[in-house]
Amino acid sequence: MTNENINLSDKLAIDRTALALDRTLLAWVRTSLSMITFGFTVYKLLQFANEKEGIRLLRPESPRNIGLFLEILGTVCMLLMLIEYLRMRKELNAVVRHSLWLNPNFIAASVVLIFGMYLIAGLILNLNLL
Repeated sequence: MTNENINLSDKLAIDRTALALDRTLLAWVRTSLSMITFGFTVYKLLQFANEKEGIRLLRPESPRNIGLFLEILGTVCMLLMLIEYLRMRKELNAVVRHSLWLNPNFIAASVVLIFGMYLIAGLILNLNLL
């Protein structure tokens, strides 16, 4: 089916589906970004409390492990949603051509994924990110 063979109601249904897919992607961006930043915040807060405030933790590696877990969880969620988004977009593109690469929602999700991977690498390699 090409763009010329689709009637208006079908085209609008496809557009609604594409918009729903974008809304779902943005909801996952919000959720993933929250997990990633919360993990980094917990890590930095517990690290500060351990080093500067003199509060001794039973396990000194706990801030890193908690932060790393939350950052990995948020990044993996974003990666899985991007894979699902690309799969669904491919199905939609079989019917009607939609621009994917210039889609700001896709770009925002990709940036969050890169941000998450950067923070994970920083925690694993013990880099002073901030």
